[in-house]
Amino acid sequence: MYETYKGQGFEIIALSTEGKNVEAVTAFSKKAGIKYPIFMAELDLLEKYGIQYIPHHVFIDKKGTQRHEETGFSEAGKTTFEMRIKELLKEGG
Repeated sequence: MYETYKGQGFEIIALSTEGKNVEAVTAFSKKAGIKYPIFMAELDLLEKYGIQYIPHHVFIDKKGTQRHEETGFSEAGKTTFEMRIKELLKEGG
């Protein structure tokens, strides 16, 4: 999805909770073909925002307002993700 929408103002920023294991995260992202940035995060960041399960997705518009929040991902849920992305891009947000 990132490749499809990145030229339209869509961005993904990922957070990894793998502690300081940058090498493992880098290897995983290369193997998975991930093209967006992955930042290292401590578990207390997840606690601060009440995130209990991963993957956890937060959709934020261009104004910085959180619009949607979902946990998990599946092929069946891909349609919902795309719908949310298109909705925000259409709004210009």
